[in-house]
Amino acid sequence: MKVIESIKSDLNNYQKSYKFIVYKAFFDLANTGIVKINDLIKYFQGFYLDRKVRELDVEEENTASQIKNIESTSFNQLKNYVRRMPLDKIHYLIEANDLVRMDQDLWSQLTRNNIFELQEYIDQKIEDYFNERTGGYKMAIPDMSREEIIEALNKFDHNYRDTEEWIDFTLDKRHKYVIKYEDKTYPVKEIIRIAGDYNVPSFSGGREANSYLSQRGFEIVELDNENSQKELLLKKKVNWSMFNSGITLPLDSHSKFYEANNEIIEPGSSHKVKLLIEDQEFEINLANVNRNSSSETLQLRYDSNDELIELLQNIFADSYQYIVEERERLKEEEGKERPYVDVPEEGAEYIKIYSSKIPYQYIVELISNQRKFTLYKNKLSNKEMIKEIKEYISSKGFTYPGGLIENFYLSLKTKPFVLLAGISGTGKTKLVQLFAEAIGCTNQNNRFKIIPVRPDWSDGSDLLGYKNIKDKFNPGPMIDIIKDAIDEPENIYILCLDEMNLARVEYYFSDLLSVMETRARDEERIKSNKLLKKTDFVKEEDKENYAGLYLPDNLYLVGTVNMDETTHPFSKKVLDRANTIEFSEVNLASFDLDQEEKESLKRVDNNFLQSNYITLNDCKEADKGFIKEVIDKLIDINDILKKENLHVGYRVRDEILFYMLYNQQEELISLEDAFDFQIMQKILPRIQGSSYLIKNILIDLVKVTSGMGFSKEETIIGDQVIDGIEKNNNKIPYPRSSKKLAYMIKRFEEDGFTAYWL
Repeated sequence: MKVIESIKSDLNNYQKSYKFIVYKAFFDLANTGIVKINDLIKYFQGFYLDRKVRELDVEEENTASQIKNIESTSFNQLKNYVRRMPLDKIHYLIEANDLVRMDQDLWSQLTRNNIFELQEYIDQKIEDYFNERTGGYKMAIPDMSREEIIEALNKFDHNYRDTEEWIDFTLDKRHKYVIKYEDKTYPVKEIIRIAGDYNVPSFSGGREANSYLSQRGFEIVELDNENSQKELLLKKKVNWSMFNSGITLPLDSHSKFYEANNEIIEPGSSHKVKLLIEDQEFEINLANVNRNSSSETLQLRYDSNDELIELLQNIFADSYQYIVEERERLKEEEGKERPYVDVPEEGAEYIKIYSSKIPYQYIVELISNQRKFTLYKNKLSNKEMIKEIKEYISSKGFTYPGGLIENFYLSLKTKPFVLLAGISGTGKTKLVQLFAEAIGCTNQNNRFKIIPVRPDWSDGSDLLGYKNIKDKFNPGPMIDIIKDAIDEPENIYILCLDEMNLARVEYYFSDLLSVMETRARDEERIKSNKLLKKTDFVKEEDKENYAGLYLPDNLYLVGTVNMDETTHPFSKKVLDRANTIEFSEVNLASFDLDQEEKESLKRVDNNFLQSNYITLNDCKEADKGFIKEVIDKLIDINDILKKENLHVGYRVRDEILFYMLYNQQEELISLEDAFDFQIMQKILPRIQGSSYLIKNILIDLVKVTSGMGFSKEETIIGDQVIDGIEKNNNKIPYPRSSKKLAYMIKRFEEDGFTAYWL
């Protein structure tokens, strides 16, 4: 099985024992593929404490002090270390919101047999490691009498059996074998742990543990691998439509349902279906809804079955209440008519549908919150979240000029494509990384990715992929994050194209730029046209996996750009389509050695960055006065730019308006600062040239941005303009733009040519 082999391959890439212990903890603790981070750390700590108590080498001599001195390492110190080292290096486990989880699709593929195989493999790796690297493993189960085991069985009955963790342990696929004693079943490793007084099951389990107990007269029984007896057709997180009309089946599940039914449902047709939920039966419809689209829409429809809807609302009460409240909040606060709401992962509930071996009859499993998580509901306003993000970035030892973080946020919300430009080493890439981390997007959970641009990139295939000589599609570096973003619309995904202009951007990025401009509303989502079509592929497998991919509204592209002699300049086509933020300020004296570490925000969904406006028609009637005020300012600037055919079009106008509207609504920076940033990012980068008309345009723009007039007759006025701007900096409406214009004038006078990038 591919999943098992991939995990085994990951286990073969190690330096210390830490990765083994994290995996061991996960597969011993994970119930639905999720473990609380604190529980995993306690297990990790307990393993090394068990070795310490038995006076064994905890690790190699040259190991980290947190592990070597495990008995004196605080829990938080160990937690930070585990997060930074083994967890950060494990591809298949993701840590977010104080949970460690495996991708649910991967977890659902694992059976009891698979997990048992992995547990035995991990135990063997641990034993081999300590035998090779230390004084020996020496963690074999100690000799205990049958009476001591029976005492542990009784202790389990009194102290553990009815607890949340153990009440239904036989249903949990982590357990393949159980002890059967006096008509009761007991978990093998937990009984040995109790009897041997271990902190955690740090000994080898599996067949060795079974043999140990059998030798002492206990019956070992293998649990049925129930999920292998019935095919899983679908596992889906509970959402709003499930409480109203039905379930839309993902495209990759259609073939499974057709196979289970022994026939295909034609578009526009439907068939009666029977759902078996425990001891109840519900009759609904399986319909192939004809939406005149290139791909079919298969739905389980039960909008007229009030009894089933009521059952789902009761079973999934947590999710239902959360979604109802969030929808009302989004309607009231953000004016969204049909807001999309996703339940946070830590409170997610699921529905599983299995085949029953009878066509059109399915077995349904409802996975509700038995532990009754308190769903995290983000009470912070966007302004408060920006403050938290700034504090997080500062706690990492990075400081940025005032207003820059707010500007970056507003730029992303205006349009999900932003350029960070300037000299090398000013923290452009780090800003993207830390901003992403602050809102929960990391390499570990695959929601943040850096793609270094290569100088030899020449077309879109360098990002999206290409067909090889055998007509097999080799996906490019963007494909995985695009697919993940489409699959998880509630989560933010951030992609950083590092050193974007090492190659000519117009060559390799033009297709994406064009598709980006096709963004439009599709019910609750904003989608672009398709990046890849069926006609782009030869093999059916490639068509199924990649055809139809688009740019979803929860994927944000940020390009970092070094403006020097080693890179390529940008065309107006690129500059028009992005907010270009300049990084030129450097304050070497700015540092703080006493910064306290700050946690990232626990839950930030896509509502934080999602665009509310695609066209001016999306704006509210109440904003009309403010929109006219901004447009009047733009007209004054555009009249000046027309003299050299540098004026902006409707796209730039709209994006400046959206930026200004978002800032007005959220009150992040002053209106003057917001318009100043927009002049810097959307207007001035267009200006370059060597004619005297360019200089006159710059002088006219200085008057607009600063209110100060300068003579066009004098040959040399650059220093005069700079001095005037600096002396009156606090009185000038748009100081950043005024200063930039002054230096552009000075450069024109010195070189006979000027441009935004000095």
